[in-house]
Amino acid sequence: MVGDATERASLLGDAETREATATRGRRTRRRDDADDDVDAGLMKWVLSMSRRDDDGEADDVAGTSSARVRYGDVDDDDAPWDAVRRFWASPSSSSSSPSSWGFQSERTKRVAGGAAIAVLVALVSVSSSTSSSSTSSSVSSYWFDGVVGWGRSHRAATKAEAALSLAPLRETNATVQDRYAKNARGKVDRLALAAALDPVHHRYLPDAFHGYDPTLPYDAYAHKPEVSGSNKGFSVCFDVAKQHWDAVYATGFGLLFEPGLCFDKVQSGNCETSKADVRVFSQSAYLWAGRHKSKNGAYDKPAKVHPKQVDFYFAHEAAGTFGGELRRADVLAQFDYLAYFDNKKSAVWWPFGPTLNSLVHDFPAHSTPFAERIPGLAWIAIDCLPPRSSLLVRIADHFPVFSMGSCKHNAQAPKGLPQRGNSSAKYQELMAKYMFYFAMENAPACNGYATEKIWMALARGSIPVYMGSPDIEELMPVKNAFVDMRKFDSPEALGEELRSIARDEEKYKSYTQWRYEDPHTWQPGFRKLLRVMSSDVKMGVCAVLQKGEAAFPKSAPQTGSCDGSFKALGLNSAQMVGVPNAPRNPSDFLEKKCDELDAKCYKWRSAPLGQPLVKQKHPAAKLGRHTRKRGDEA
Repeated sequence: MVGDATERASLLGDAETREATATRGRRTRRRDDADDDVDAGLMKWVLSMSRRDDDGEADDVAGTSSARVRYGDVDDDDAPWDAVRRFWASPSSSSSSPSSWGFQSERTKRVAGGAAIAVLVALVSVSSSTSSSSTSSSVSSYWFDGVVGWGRSHRAATKAEAALSLAPLRETNATVQDRYAKNARGKVDRLALAAALDPVHHRYLPDAFHGYDPTLPYDAYAHKPEVSGSNKGFSVCFDVAKQHWDAVYATGFGLLFEPGLCFDKVQSGNCETSKADVRVFSQSAYLWAGRHKSKNGAYDKPAKVHPKQVDFYFAHEAAGTFGGELRRADVLAQFDYLAYFDNKKSAVWWPFGPTLNSLVHDFPAHSTPFAERIPGLAWIAIDCLPPRSSLLVRIADHFPVFSMGSCKHNAQAPKGLPQRGNSSAKYQELMAKYMFYFAMENAPACNGYATEKIWMALARGSIPVYMGSPDIEELMPVKNAFVDMRKFDSPEALGEELRSIARDEEKYKSYTQWRYEDPHTWQPGFRKLLRVMSSDVKMGVCAVLQKGEAAFPKSAPQTGSCDGSFKALGLNSAQMVGVPNAPRNPSDFLEKKCDELDAKCYKWRSAPLGQPLVKQKHPAAKLGRHTRKRGDEA
């Protein structure tokens, strides 16, 4: 309209009209400036809503309370909620359109609408009510299912955003208000908020692929599809089909076998004669099926049919345990690149870890109150290899341990607990009832080898008591998110620290508060891990093909810290054996009052019953020799 008035003024030469036009232009600029303030104020309000205390009161955000931004005739404290209520007031698109919200400009309407939906879905995602659990999963999946960043096609992102924009229209205002009241104990998932505000690129997660650019032409790649001669991407051959890979806890693994990103054509089997540009070999096929395994344990990889073929080795067993071939130079020299846990020594970072999806879905479990968590150290394991199981028995002499698996069994698992390989909401909800989890790796000295043990515990708010990857602090959201067994000089000292945490809610919160903070404040290593785990596995391969040796290391033996020697709780690895078959019963420390899976059923005894089971602090030398023998057999 300003443009129309300007045109009339130039045509008529009317001074009064020109003055009116100038006045309206000044008002428009002032209104645009005000809109900027509204946008900023609304964003501050979104963040303030995500900083609510347990009592439901919002913490102050700098500038929010003093800059009393107004939305029409409504104060900033109420306006975004009002926008949400208006948006959800009716399933009719006409009554829920931005034009009915009463904001001053179209741009403000769009920002307010997006933020309102973001807050709403974040609130829904942490709902603790049974009736809303299915909705939580379906709504959040619009953002978190599939992959993120450049790996997600524009078409897929547009489809997801379209689904998100339509989803709220199916609900009613009464449903929304009910969910506000049943928010998970006053907690708001700030990760869900960050993802809602940036649902495609997730810029709060740093780049983890060395600037991989999917728009770059293939003739500009370090490795080009010269074997196939294709200009559409790389042909890829997998040595065995995906059903023959050991993919337990390998999130997003199935995407590796599908065309997309730089993969044009994909086949499985017959890689010995395949003229594919890229060949991918599986460690699990070598270890568990004996594929390409010679009599002396060497890897008998088929020769390349073309000098420009690129060979990858995907390994998900640690070099310190079952994956001993990773320490052999004669094996690793046969491959161009390695996909492995150690992001410093491997080209494709292929770790265990949480995803955006899993963290958001586990948020209700993480919100389990301190008062409901049983003050014990839980553990579920099948593999009973020393020294892990032996160390647990030593800890059980000084703190209640609930060992619920077949290894060192002394307690029953919660009724209805899903089996191994299951990271469902039910599993997390039940295991969240235990305040601590024993998260010691089978290979406790291999860089990057941090498995589901620590990540699942971390996601549900069970403090991990950890021994494993030496560089684990770099991968944590905050350094104080776990109890590091390496920092205690005896099992007694660790037990005392765990008792101290179990009796002090504020101390417990110091380990778990990170999950309620802005994800921008989490350590870069953890945010990169989230990026990788939430991305298509192919992206790591494509980044290597694009950048080559200039950015990624060639395949090399995984030596160094991963040699099986380490120290924790004042003991070296050779001193951690020679213990009873079962740990001390947790009832020696805790009197059980009822059968519910709740801390209210457990009361600390004034003094433990019985005596410690481990008589010697340091086993005899012959036990060290036994350890070396067992290690040789493994």
